[in-house]
Amino acid sequence: GFKPEQLVLSKFILRSNVRSATKDKAELRRRHDLPLDNFTVVLADGAYASANLCPFADEFLKIDRPFTMLVICGSNEKVYRHYAAMVGHTGKIDLRVYRFVTDAHELYGASDLFVTKAGPNALLDAVWMDTPVMTNYYSSPIERITNHLYIDEHHVGTYTGDPAEGARQLVAYMDDPATLEPYRENCRAFVRDCVGGEKEMADAIVKKLRENGPPRQR
Repeated sequence: GFKPEQLVLSKFILRSNVRSATKDKAELRRRHDLPLDNFTVVLADGAYASANLCPFADEFLKIDRPFTMLVICGSNEKVYRHYAAMVGHTGKIDLRVYRFVTDAHELYGASDLFVTKAGPNALLDAVWMDTPVMTNYYSSPIERITNHLYIDEHHVGTYTGDPAEGARQLVAYMDDPATLEPYRENCRAFVRDCVGGEKEMADAIVKKLRENGPPRQR
């Protein structure tokens, strides 16, 4: 393991394109050709859409309400083809389906709710974009700790592994979107208190290089 003196702790660090992105929901919806007034939910599941995306998406598609549903399938071509074939045939639901995208944070920001596994990068991006989350899966120790941090400690959303319960929560948010506002406030508090370690980490790296010189070739 690492010795304590080998570790540098900092606040969370954002990619520059996420940090510089607009958080204006209407602008992001126009940019991605999404309805301005629909309640919008985005689902993603890491690079391979291999956790709980499909059970939740399938349950959400049973909801008899008008809303926009974005499904990001990553590199999972089978999942992409499955949902792409439904586009235009989902009744009141405006279904949009994506492969891997480099601007997923903009789709999070365009949405009212982000449904995903407890992956640390995706949750950080969504919270930065002021979008509450519904986590629906975690397996590794990192994901378990991430879920506890975001949901149990900072209350930026909720957790359920049950697709039917997730659908009930989604309908409740549609019925009363104001119930999401406390989660948005908690997103802003998380960003204020826990994000912004870029300079801190860069300074620490420079300090170590000055003390120890560049890494030795092996």
